[in-house]
Amino acid sequence: MGSGAPALQESAETMLSDAATVMPDTSIVSESVKTAATASPTESEIATLAYQLWQDNGCPVGSDKEDWFRAEAMLKNALVAK
Repeated sequence: MGSGAPALQESAETMLSDAATVMPDTSIVSESVKTAATASPTESEIATLAYQLWQDNGCPVGSDKEDWFRAEAMLKNALVAK
């Protein structure tokens, strides 16, 4: 192989070591992904609650976005609190 092989191996080990310090811990990334996934209500859940809010408010015209965002916030808060 020649005298270059030890240098290549050392270079590869240095790159791996550098990558390990730059890359985030995968367990931390996985945990944050799990948290984000569990803290997001489904579209169906939001729609159901938004419809209920709309009905409870007397079915006002033009409140669809407000009801949707309110329902989404309520459900996210409930999931985070769990």
